[in-house]
Amino acid sequence: MTIKTTKATAILTVILLCFCTSELLAQYELILSSGITLPKEDNRTGWNWDTGYNFGAELIFPIDNSVLRFGIDLNYFRSPFSGHDNINNSVVTAMGNLTVVLPIHESVKVFVSGGLGMFRLHNEVPGKQFVGGNIVIDSDETTAGFKIGAGLDIPFNKRDSIVMKVHYLIGTLNESFNPLIPITIGWKIRL
Repeated sequence: MTIKTTKATAILTVILLCFCTSELLAQYELILSSGITLPKEDNRTGWNWDTGYNFGAELIFPIDNSVLRFGIDLNYFRSPFSGHDNINNSVVTAMGNLTVVLPIHESVKVFVSGGLGMFRLHNEVPGKQFVGGNIVIDSDETTAGFKIGAGLDIPFNKRDSIVMKVHYLIGTLNESFNPLIPITIGWKIRL
């Protein structure tokens, strides 16, 4: 990934975030969520990561009488290295999202979404063994990335609902980032 592409993605994200705060948008919605991050294999090394956890928050800006929603989110993902509970891979994401809501029932809604943003990666991987333990290789990187996903929004009163989501996240540094597949359940509050 070139610096020009990373800068272009960052600029596009800032423009989307600025648009989200315009006066054209209606009431705000806040989703607080947590869940699991599915196991993944490092295709370059064959290392395996165990099922991890994630949590995050998303602020959504619905447009009046529209199926479109703009949002910004901040999420944290962590997965342990298979067989080594003290060696972890973690990712923090900050993204701008576009969601299309498809009403399938009077109140239940299905949605599809996509987003662009920045990923902050922290990797710990086992290095060569030595007498008495392992060397751990620690690295931090920032990269642009995107996500696609779908979910279900089930209200339980006029103000609150349960939101279930599954996403596929990928960073643009293919040599150092494996896709994440978080499955989350959250509580949506209309502010």
